[in-house]
Parts: sequence; C-alpha cells; structure tokens
Amino acid sequence: MKRKNTRSNTRRDITLFFKIIFPLTVAEQMRIPKKFAMHNGGELEDVAKLFLPNGRVWEMRISKGREEISLAEGWPEFVEHYSLHNDHFLIFKYKGRSNFKVRIFDVSGSEMQYPPVEMDETSDSGEETNRSQKIRRQAGPSRAYKTRKNKGSIQFTFKPTKLRHSSLETLEAVHEAEKLETRGPSFMALLSKSDMKSCRVYVPQKFAETYLTEEGDNDTVQIESSEGRQWDVVLHYAKGRNSLSVGWANFARDNHLKAGDVLVFELLNRRHVALQCTIFRAGSMSRREFPVFCIPILQDMNPRIPPQFMSHYGNELADAATLILPNGQVWEIGLSKGLDETFLDSCWLEFAENYSIGVGHFLYFKYKGQSRFKVHIFDKSCCEIRSLRPATGGVGSSRANIRPIRFGITACRSNRASLASQKALREADKYETRNPSFVVLLGKSEMNKSQWFVPVKFAETYLMHIGKTDTKAINIKGSDGTQWQVQMCKIVLSGMDGYFLFQIRGCAGIVAEYDLKIEDVLLFELLDMEDALLQLHIFRAH
Repeated sequence: MKRKNTRSNTRRDITLFFKIIFPLTVAEQMRIPKKFAMHNGGELEDVAKLFLPNGRVWEMRISKGREEISLAEGWPEFVEHYSLHNDHFLIFKYKGRSNFKVRIFDVSGSEMQYPPVEMDETSDSGEETNRSQKIRRQAGPSRAYKTRKNKGSIQFTFKPTKLRHSSLETLEAVHEAEKLETRGPSFMALLSKSDMKSCRVYVPQKFAETYLTEEGDNDTVQIESSEGRQWDVVLHYAKGRNSLSVGWANFARDNHLKAGDVLVFELLNRRHVALQCTIFRAGSMSRREFPVFCIPILQDMNPRIPPQFMSHYGNELADAATLILPNGQVWEIGLSKGLDETFLDSCWLEFAENYSIGVGHFLYFKYKGQSRFKVHIFDKSCCEIRSLRPATGGVGSSRANIRPIRFGITACRSNRASLASQKALREADKYETRNPSFVVLLGKSEMNKSQWFVPVKFAETYLMHIGKTDTKAINIKGSDGTQWQVQMCKIVLSGMDGYFLFQIRGCAGIVAEYDLKIEDVLLFELLDMEDALLQLHIFRAH
C-alpha cells in the first residue's frame, strides 16, 4: 500500500481538454488551451509524449511563449500521418510528466479506427526515429525520459520488441499491468503459446537470484491469487534460466490462463518465498470498436448520438441512458430513436440547465454497457468542467437530486450489531454527503484480514466496470489529508456462476493510523470517479 500526504493538494484540477482541427491548427503547431496552460504549464518540459490507443507514442517539442504554449516540432507530421483535416477533434488527457493520452474523432463524433501499432510504425519508422532523436537532442536532459522510481523496481521476462508482434488485446493488458503499483519487488510475465505448451513461466534471473533462491537450487514457491487462493509451485533453475515449473499447470488451469495474458508477480514474503500474482487478461480489457464518442452542442440544442455508435450498440440501448458524471452524480436521460438519428430527449434540458451547458460546449461519452455512459463536460475554454455542483432537481432528472445515493450494510447484519455499533450507524446515516457513498461496519473478519467489502452496485457503477480487470487501484483520503492507495479486487464466488464480491485489500496501514476498532463504522464518499478517490469518514462505536 502506498501512502501519500496531500496536505499541499498536489492533485490537478484540469487534466482533460479538447482541440478542434481548423486550417490554422493544421499548420505548424497546435496551441494548448490557456486554461490548461495556466494550471499545468509550469510543469511541462521541453518534449511532450502523446500516447495513442493503439500503443503508438509520438514525441513533440513544446514551444513556450509569453502568453501561449504550443505543440510545435512533430505536430505537422502527426497531422499528416493521421490525415487530420477540418472538424476533426482530439481529446487530450494529461497524465503528468508532459505525457498525454490522445483520442482522435472524426466529424461525426466517432473515434478513429487506429491501425495496429506495428503497421502504424512501419511506414515512417526511420523518419520518426530520426525526428525523435533530434527533438531529444534539442530539448536536452529531461525527467520525462528517466524511469520513475515508484515503478523502477519491476522487471520483465520479455523484451519490449516482443510487443511489436502482440495483439491489441495483449498490448492493452500490458498497459493495464504497468499501472499496477506494488509495495514489494515485482516482475511482469507475458504468456506465450510456448509457455502454455511447456506449462512453465520464466522468472528474471536477477529477480530469482536476489529474492528467491541460491544459484543451482530448486525451491518451492507459494503463488497467491488476487482472491487469496494459494498454489505450491517449484522454482526450477537450469543454465541461468529460472522458471516456475512443477505445479504451474495447476495454477494456469485453475485461473483459466491463456496465451497473451499478462501476469504481475509481487514478492510478499522473502523468507517463506511467497508471490502474489495479479492477472491482466488479454481481451477482457479490449477496446470495443466504438466505445467512446463526442457530441458538440449546436444551435438547436438537440444532441445526436453518432450513427456509427448506434449501428453497433443501438439494439442494446434501453429507452433511457444512464449518464454518470465524474463526481458520481447519476442522471437518467431519455433516448428518442428515429430511423436515421437518435437524440438525447427526456430530461436533457434539465441536465443542460443544471450544468450550464450551451452552444459551443462539448460532451465526451464513454460507453460502459447496459445503457450506461461516463460523461465529461467541456466548456468554451476547451477544458473539462471540474467544479460540478450538486444536482438541483427537475422531475425525474438526477437520481441524486434529493440525497446522493448511499449504499449501506445488509439489514440482517445491522440488526445483529451491538448497541454501540447501531449508534455509530445512525450517526453515519445522518451525515450528509454531496456525493455517492457506502458504509462499512468493522467486524472481526474485517479487522483480522485488513480488508473491507464494497457494495457490488457501488463498485459496478462508480469504480470498476464488470469484466474489465480483476483488480483496480483506488485511493482513500483521510480527514488529515493523507491518501492511501489500496487494491480493490473482484472475487468470483466458487460454484456460483455470475455471483461475485468486491473487496478492498491492504488496509492495515489505515487501521493503524486511525486506531480503528471492531464495531467502528466507516463511511466512504466518492470524491472523484476518474481518479477512484474516496473520502473516509469515521464514526466510532466507543
């Protein structure tokens, strides 16, 4: 678990912005919105990295003037490469250290279909390499090219060049695995067909020699899954190649592993040789063909869903769409379906009025399945609106317009609680939050295992899309401003197909820091859905 002190509030308020391609934009550089530059310009270095959804990375020189910041050298080549022209638009998400995730949309609002990364790079690989080297030389030393310390301990069982021949599904699994922050030393393995056929997975030699075994020795390693199940596997040493061999077939079979999956192994116990294995499945995080789209707000104030999206997903959409805002507010907006066009209809005007949406604003939709969409709102500054106020009403508008949704403990458990716990539960119930929340009653199990259960509906709606990944890093903020990063895991119940639980693990530090006791009540309030940030409120039983 990673502990961070945030009393100085280092979180960025402005991380998303968009740019519409105009003739002047296509010229020699792209101007970054002033609002974004004011908030983040000071930390931008001389070179920016643009990460495309297909795994392609572009480097561009940043030009800084007195009143503006632009992407300069490298931008014209980017525009030409993706054939950008009038009314194309791009969404930029700032990830820090001058790194941006970028998505490209055509005039209809549908996202571009990117070529596989190996095809995307072949046509201009030589020119691109020379240009990138030139930009780096001109920019001089830059922190953007140094390995980050918090992820520098991870080792790999495969060479980066191997990824050139990997599928998009595997690339996405690797990208997700790289986001996982571990406390102990760790290594990443990419399962190949050969690994699956030989029933073994290789361990980096340096990792094995440093943490696992002496040279020439075979030893038994305990592998623990995210669900807490354990397997004994033999670590085999032969001619400098270390592998998990005897017993690995059982682990692979029980966890339904297949070629292309990515595994992260974290050292839990060096003395008794225990590793935790987190699985990132190829395909389970696969980007659907049109999962995102954009809607500009025009004079008629009738937002249309792009026909390309409807052709793929129109049949599964209900008569109303659920819109989920970054602060957790949830709206039900009716859909008006015609032969050729689909509009946001019932309660749309109340939604627009509540967030002061007008002509020139811009909505970015991420489809989450079951007629649910995550929505980001951009104003005329081209930046995302972050200070969303609570919903003010309108018949049938927000499900959170009277009181934000709160998920409590089960009634049977509440009835079995002691008088002291019931009092703490009543105090928690009276506490008013501006955002969705849930309640945890600490019992012996929660305290002994330092893990807390999250209501399934809360996790599904606000924190983790079902089927996307088995684990997710979330941040818990204490009353003193300290943030704790823990892991939320999806646990599939054995023998009960379709039933599962969500569990927060790694909470021992929080228990110790705030001296939590059995029968205390915890209230978790969603502060930021995009960053998976929860505010912790404590109601003590004694």
